Amino acid sequence: MNFSRQSPNRRTGIFFGILLLMEIVISILLQITLPRSGDIGIHINTAKRILLGETLYCDILNVGLPLQFYIRIPGVMLADWLHLNPMTVAIIFDDVIGLLALSLIFSVLRNIPFLRSPEARWLMMIMLVFIVFVMVPYNLIGGEKEYFFWLLTLPYFLLAGIHALDIPFSKVTAVTVGLVAAIGFCFKPFFLLPLLLVELYLCYRARSWRTLLRPECVSCLAFWGCYMAWVFFAFPCYRTVIAPLLPLYYEDRWEASYIVQLYFLRLTPFVLSSMALGIHPGLRDDRLRPFFEICFLALFGYLLCAVLQMKDSVYHLFPPIAMSIFVCTMITGALYMHRPRSPS
Repeated sequence: MNFSRQSPNRRTGIFFGILLLMEIVISILLQITLPRSGDIGIHINTAKRILLGETLYCDILNVGLPLQFYIRIPGVMLADWLHLNPMTVAIIFDDVIGLLALSLIFSVLRNIPFLRSPEARWLMMIMLVFIVFVMVPYNLIGGEKEYFFWLLTLPYFLLAGIHALDIPFSKVTAVTVGLVAAIGFCFKPFFLLPLLLVELYLCYRARSWRTLLRPECVSCLAFWGCYMAWVFFAFPCYRTVIAPLLPLYYEDRWEASYIVQLYFLRLTPFVLSSMALGIHPGLRDDRLRPFFEICFLALFGYLLCAVLQMKDSVYHLFPPIAMSIFVCTMITGALYMHRPRSPS
């Protein structure tokens, strides 16, 4: 094949297509050779005990909310029916969720003006596939709550940025984004922090609370409220036995050594790089500023969620690190679209 005779767009497509194929091959090799996080085994075992009739939080003691266990029940039932390893089914389930979430993310990204060039779209696709299917299995993050948290809530914050740019969006897709994000927020109560920061920003910017009536916001909060009501009434042992123990569960984690060694040292390069790109002169356009301000608020919210847990686990750092990489990639695409054009 003579690449010199190919059009620039075709050469770009071939180049990024080869990168994408390499990522897929690496992802398959990683998922075949590396183990899954031990927490997934605990969730699968808890799902089996629930199916056997044991009561969560009474017979089964765990500080996590029920979603992380009930989401494994269909996979356990399918594995039992097909006589497969439940962990294998869980891996396939997590990958399917990743593919569906990426398709939703790309449906939102298509509406962002500065990502409409083929190069910018390819760049975003390569980076998202790298995060979800290479970085996640390499760090044994697949199937963790933070994995679902970032993956399912990212479309919501992108849509909030689109709303800040006053770009119209399909109401059906907006409701879908809201419901999907609500699932991500339901894994832990404090996962709502980035949502609160972004929504407060939108209300302040609009000087009105009416911005909360957006379809994605209403559907998200309605689902989250129903879920929390279900937890409160269906699991009385959680509020009488587990909830009083939560302060003791997190108390021994608040040590300065954790903050310095694990969080700041590991997160600083990612956060600072995205911040440095964010103040680039090419992004001082008022038409872009609200979108990236929302992205940085979401990043800060993800960071707060990680710091609040204060646990020496890599997967707690996944949302802010993944968001930093995503924001850096998106800013690079925006700078490419706004680069000075040489006169023809």
